[in-house]
Amino acid sequence: MELSKRLRVIASFVEKGAVLADVGTDHGYVPIDLVQRGIVSRAIAMDVKEGPLQRAREHIREYGLTEQIETRLGDGLSRLAPGEADTILIAGMGGPLICRILEAGMETARAASSLILSPQSEVGEVRRFLCRFGFRIGDEAMVKDEGKYYVVIKASPVTEERQAGNGGYREAGGEAECQAGLGRTECRDSWDEADWRYGRRLLEQRNPVLLEFLELEKKKYRAIAQQLGDPVCASPARAARTAEVAEALAAISRAQQWWE
Repeated sequence: MELSKRLRVIASFVEKGAVLADVGTDHGYVPIDLVQRGIVSRAIAMDVKEGPLQRAREHIREYGLTEQIETRLGDGLSRLAPGEADTILIAGMGGPLICRILEAGMETARAASSLILSPQSEVGEVRRFLCRFGFRIGDEAMVKDEGKYYVVIKASPVTEERQAGNGGYREAGGEAECQAGLGRTECRDSWDEADWRYGRRLLEQRNPVLLEFLELEKKKYRAIAQQLGDPVCASPARAARTAEVAEALAAISRAQQWWE
């Protein structure tokens, strides 16, 4: 099976030997590919809608993988028991929906060794959610596919041992702090707005796709700032929007410093 560039990157985050639960499986392409290549021996393809799940079933039968890939109709993680899958994939949804799915199924999410998430929007909020609920972001990737930019996040639940000093996240003084053990985050330090918005892992990698995306973001927010005009003469709503745009431009500038 030939996956899109986006799905290939997502599949590359799944470790060999994993048991995969694909939430919102749509056509079932990722579990089919991973079973075909021997990366996983078993997968559970899940969707909240019968139509997409039926398409997934048809593709699974077409490739002769009905013994290895089970399909389940259900909302989020509701049909998955804790520990039933060690890798949970949620992709192709907005960030707020991904957060709601994880929060509603937190026991199941924390029982997995890996979460692989690819939010379509509000990626920064997903990073904050993971930190707040005790997950460590171990790796990220960013890919451009058919003119659109996608982020993939790999996270794992933080154990008590990691919280004590071997990496992970904790809440301290109302401010999220990271202790991740990668590059410039070997020592604990507070993430700033650029890290949340654009991903500390991607910044550490100096990801070239992210750099291209940052240039587009800068042009977009500069155009918005010009349209908003002088904040002194603005209404309260416009002044608030001007402050938001200024914060975004400052985060972009901070992020681009990684390439200087």
